[in-house]
Amino acid sequence: MAYFKYLPSLLYKSLQQRESSFDSAKVTNLFRRGIIRNDIFNTVIYFEKYSIRGNDRPDNVANEFYGSSEYDWVVLLSNNIINVRNEWPMDERSFNTYINSKYSYEEQSTIKHYETTEIKDSTGKSIRKSGIIISKESYSSYSFKYLDGSTLVELDNSSLNAVTNLSYEFRLNEEKRNIYLLKPKFLITVENDLKEIMKYAESSQYINKSTKKTI
Repeated sequence: MAYFKYLPSLLYKSLQQRESSFDSAKVTNLFRRGIIRNDIFNTVIYFEKYSIRGNDRPDNVANEFYGSSEYDWVVLLSNNIINVRNEWPMDERSFNTYINSKYSYEEQSTIKHYETTEIKDSTGKSIRKSGIIISKESYSSYSFKYLDGSTLVELDNSSLNAVTNLSYEFRLNEEKRNIYLLKPKFLITVENDLKEIMKYAESSQYINKSTKKTI
């Protein structure tokens, strides 16, 4: 990931070289984290919707969208993704491994909860939204009433959809495929911002803008 080339350094006293108290080792400061500044991150016009396909990784997405896999860090920062393993969609093999480790075969088909479907009246007006979660405990007593003109309509729990553990996990994974990508014309701005973020301010530990010593 090219992101790491922007990270500054820390100068540690070396634990291997004990001949002099001045011996030190330079390491990359992995605790320094870049962000996209708020005036860009919170403005929709800077981004485009994108759907991750198949087994694509951040570097594949960056290569297609920006023409270089080195901008994989922009893909991640644009979506505030810190832990790729948990926040990026799993490929089919990884998903199956995850499901089989979390649920037994029987548990995969066990109902997790129920969800509403959208209901419209005769004029096309939406009366009930889809996706409202109904617990298994509330399922047996569920009912929904509404007036359609002068007619009272009553629906029972047969109007609900059952959601199994497997279908729930699959949907969560698929939802991660819907991301936003910074438009290519703003790359240089974000790249320059990152360089500035990574610079050290002057302090008692300061050596230069890209290096400071530890206490």
